[in-house]
Amino acid sequence: MKRKIIIMLLFPFFLMGTTFTFGTISSPQVAADSFQVTIDAHDPENFDGFGVLSVQPPPSYMEVVGISGNRIEFSNGDWSGYIKIFRASDSLHLNCTEYGYSDQNISNEFSVDPNVPWRLLILLFGEQADPGNIPGRGRFQSPEDIIAGQPAAANLYITDRWWNIVGQGSEQVYLNSNNPFPELPPPASTVAGSLAVQYQLRTAQTDNYLYLHHGSQGLDTLISDTSSAFTTLTGEFSRLLLTVPGEILLPGDTLLEPDTTFLLYPGVPGEPQIQTAEISFTTTVYAVDDCWNVVNSAPSDSVIVGVGFPNIEQRGILTDGSVNLDITPDRGGFILPLMAEDLSNPNIEESYYVNVEILDSYSPAEENAIVNFPNPFGVEQEYTTIQYYLSRDADVSIEIYDKFGNLVWSPEETPPGRGGPNEIVWDGMDKDNVPVDSGIYFLYLRATNRTKIVANYKRKIAVIR
Repeated sequence: MKRKIIIMLLFPFFLMGTTFTFGTISSPQVAADSFQVTIDAHDPENFDGFGVLSVQPPPSYMEVVGISGNRIEFSNGDWSGYIKIFRASDSLHLNCTEYGYSDQNISNEFSVDPNVPWRLLILLFGEQADPGNIPGRGRFQSPEDIIAGQPAAANLYITDRWWNIVGQGSEQVYLNSNNPFPELPPPASTVAGSLAVQYQLRTAQTDNYLYLHHGSQGLDTLISDTSSAFTTLTGEFSRLLLTVPGEILLPGDTLLEPDTTFLLYPGVPGEPQIQTAEISFTTTVYAVDDCWNVVNSAPSDSVIVGVGFPNIEQRGILTDGSVNLDITPDRGGFILPLMAEDLSNPNIEESYYVNVEILDSYSPAEENAIVNFPNPFGVEQEYTTIQYYLSRDADVSIEIYDKFGNLVWSPEETPPGRGGPNEIVWDGMDKDNVPVDSGIYFLYLRATNRTKIVANYKRKIAVIR
C-alpha cells in the first residue's frame, strides 16, 4: 500500500521582499520641513519597482514631496527624494518595503522637533493630544460631559502650525465661551508653553465651546483655537424656582442677591405683572439645580404655593420638572409674597419669595393698557403672552401684520373681552401655521360695545429666531 506524504510549508509571519538600505538620516529634523532620503535596493541590486515608505512607530503623518501617497518608484535599485514628517517625536525610523510585502527595512533612529510657535490648542478633559493630525486639529477622543456649575479642567498649549506642542513660551492667554453664564479664569501666562485651568459653565446646554485667544482681544499673534463641542448637563434637583406672569426662565443666571428695587431675582429676568383681586393668574413651580437649570428628571414631589395664605394656597405635583398652579387673590390693595415649598422632601430648598402687587381694580395708563412678554420672543421662549385692559366688557378683534401690511395672524377663536385685564397667547405662527421670520410685527386690537369703541390699541412685537 502506497502512502501519500504531504509536505507542509510554514510561511513566516510576514512576506519577504526586496531588501533596502537607507542612507544616514541626520537628527533632529523639524516638523513639516522637508529633508532628503536616499534608499538602495538589494536582492536584486537593479530593482525596478515600487516601495512603500512609512514612519515607525505609527501614525506617520508623513508626506513624500512631489507624489500623492507614500508609494515610491525605484530605478536601477536607487531612489532619492524629499519627505516631510508632521508629527514631532523621538526615536523614529523610516521603513521601506517592496510594494505588496510587509517586512522591515528600517533607517537609523532620528527625532523630529516641533516647528516654530504658530497657534494655540485647547484640550478638554477626556481628550488627548494627536500632534501632526491636521484634519483632527491635533486631538482625538471625545471630551467628557460636564455638570452645570461644577469645576471642569482644560489644558492650554502653544503649538506649531501642525499642532505639535512646542514646550516653550510665556504668553498671556484668555478664554471665552458661547455658554450664556460662564465662569472663566482670568487672563494668565503659559509656563513652558502650557497652562492648566479650571472653569465652570452654569447654563445646561449642548454644543458648548471654549475659545482660546492670545494677548489683547483682536490682537492675536498666535492663531486662536476653538475647543471641541461638549455638553453641560443639568445638576441634581436641589431647589424650587417660582415664576409669575412677567417673568421668564433664565438658566444659569449669576445674580446671587435679589435686587429689591426692581424685584429682580436670579433665574428669572423681568418684573412681576400687577394682578387684580378675584382674578386668577398662573404661577409655575420648577425643579431646578443650583444654577437654575430645570431638572426634567426630578421626582414627582408634592409642592405648595402661597405658603401662609390659607385662602390662596395651591398644591400640585411636579411632572417633568414643573407644575402650573393658579392663584386667585381674594382681596386687593397689598403686596402678595408668594413662595413655593417641597412637601415631599424637606431637603429641597424652598423658592425665594416673589412679591406680586394685588389691586382692587386696575385701570392702567394708555401706554400700559396693552403689553406682551417676552418681547422680543422666539429664542428663549417660542410664544409671547399679550395682556390688554378693557374698561368694560366688549367684543375684541386682534390682528397681527408684517411691515408690508400683510395680515400674518389673527386668533381662530374670539379673544377674551371682559372688563379688566385679559390675555391671549401668540405662538409665532402665521395663519398657515408656519413659523414667522425674525422681524418687527404690528399688533392691532379693537374692542367695541355695541357701536361704542372701548379700546383701539397698537403695539410692536419683535420676533428673533
